[in-house]
Amino acid sequence: MRTKKDPESSGSPSYSAGHFSSYLLLLRQNRNYRRYWISGCISQIGDWFNYIAIFVLLSKLTGSGQAVSWFLIAKYLPPAVLGPVAGVIADKFSRKKILITCDLMRAGLVLAYLLIRSTDYVWLVYVLAFIQESIWTFYHPARQATVPNLCSREELSIVNGLSGASWSVMLAFGAALGGFFTAHFGWQAAILADCCSFLLSASVMLTVLIPQREKRPT
Repeated sequence: MRTKKDPESSGSPSYSAGHFSSYLLLLRQNRNYRRYWISGCISQIGDWFNYIAIFVLLSKLTGSGQAVSWFLIAKYLPPAVLGPVAGVIADKFSRKKILITCDLMRAGLVLAYLLIRSTDYVWLVYVLAFIQESIWTFYHPARQATVPNLCSREELSIVNGLSGASWSVMLAFGAALGGFFTAHFGWQAAILADCCSFLLSASVMLTVLIPQREKRPT
């Protein structure tokens, strides 16, 4: 019977930060982290569909750059306000449940953008953006804190590099894909695609097994 080797044993693969082959080796060898990583990439692509769709919506309704500025303010304000609380929540509760719950909540929330049809409801864009980003504020610390539970000490040495590279690729690919998709199918279709991305991200995360570490006495 084949037994699972300790990732920190002498027989474990060698990783070198900054090498593309190390990233591929990590994703190939660590199934749980691979699924975790795929879930995050899907969510990031969906975020760019959302950004592009809202930019198009605000441009059509207001034709004003100021409206986009207020949207960005609503998006970036919650982390500054809720960040400390979100970190505590990530340490107190199951991180897997937090991640899945946040994805499902955002999947339902983004559909409310479809209700905005006229300038009388532009204010709803800012409210929804604020709530959506508030949910992300709880999602992000839980996601970051999950990594040490999925990776060995040696694997952690290259995880940050992979995360940074993935974010850059998703930024370029997600923005381009979101732009083309919105231009061809409309901003409503982009919102629906964003909703589907959250549902798919939650589905993938559901298959991730996150080992629970023993809590140290306070």
